[in-house]
Amino acid sequence: MAEYDGLGEGRGMIRRTDRRPCVRNQSELDRFWQRWTRARSDEVAGTTCALVFADGRMTRKALTFVDIDGPLGDAEQHLLARWIRDLLDEDTAGWSIAMLMTRPGLPTVDERDIAWAASLYVAARRAGVGCEVVHLAVGRRVLPLPLDALTMGRRP
Repeated sequence: MAEYDGLGEGRGMIRRTDRRPCVRNQSELDRFWQRWTRARSDEVAGTTCALVFADGRMTRKALTFVDIDGPLGDAEQHLLARWIRDLLDEDTAGWSIAMLMTRPGLPTVDERDIAWAASLYVAARRAGVGCEVVHLAVGRRVLPLPLDALTMGRRP
């Protein structure tokens, strides 16, 4: 028998036994991507996306696009935004997306990484969803790439 939080029918019944990751702050998102990358033995270049509910609970699955392995052009940003909206049946209110860029190489952030992350932020904005801080997994490191650092020309 499932346990409920007692909010009542139609008022956000959430099972206490829900084991989905929850992202309420940057530290929890960092830990989520660290665990996610440690669980994978391969270092495939691409972009991994996970949807986040308004209360911070994440969807049970993350999807990796191996064909999104660098900065997106205008057409690709549009396609990613369309995919996000389609996945949410056009009901984007309250949703955000967490994205992890993965590539082989040295664990440093370069101009290509900055352009890649910036293009992902644009795609999320085009989709009408919030965007959690984009992260870069390279080597055995996971590095946050906050939008303010990208737009102000600072290296994360």
